[in-house]
Amino acid sequence: MKENNSRPDLVAEVARTFRANGFHGTTMSVISKRTGLGRSSIYHHFGRGKLEMAQRSLDLIETFIDVMAVTISAPDISLQAKWGTIEGMLRHHYEGGQLGCLLAVFAMEDVPVELRNRTKALFDLWINATARLYESGGVESADSHTLAQKDVAALQGALILSRAQSCATPFERTLAEITTRFGKLSAGIQGR
Repeated sequence: MKENNSRPDLVAEVARTFRANGFHGTTMSVISKRTGLGRSSIYHHFGRGKLEMAQRSLDLIETFIDVMAVTISAPDISLQAKWGTIEGMLRHHYEGGQLGCLLAVFAMEDVPVELRNRTKALFDLWINATARLYESGGVESADSHTLAQKDVAALQGALILSRAQSCATPFERTLAEITTRFGKLSAGIQGR
């Protein structure tokens, strides 16, 4: 069994490379240039090559979504405060709308089936977590799921436009719209 002694930032660097270049545009040469590692060193850290790099990059996304879910489940924290924390996480993760989404990259490309299946599962996890946030604001289950899907889809579209236009405005507007929606829900909770 191979010991996992990767540099702590190595997987994050690889994930960022996938996010910037896509699955097929992320070659060993690109990874080598990005990380400063030679081919043999890359295989030392990622024994199964590119597929392992992609899977471990998705592990980071799963952790990110898990942290959102923990924030949503936190007791004694207001709906607005929960969304505020998540909004800050999204701003940081997507660098103000200038770095694409790994899930979108893998969803849009012809990737191996295990990556496609995991990408779908992670999108579902994100949507379900967001739906729980809406439910904590008093939204019915079916409606909360619809709103969550709309939010995730709007964020994905905003990220595409923000990158294409080299402008954070679409991303910022989308976050502002979601913030307004949670603010209204929060006011409704406090008014009960």
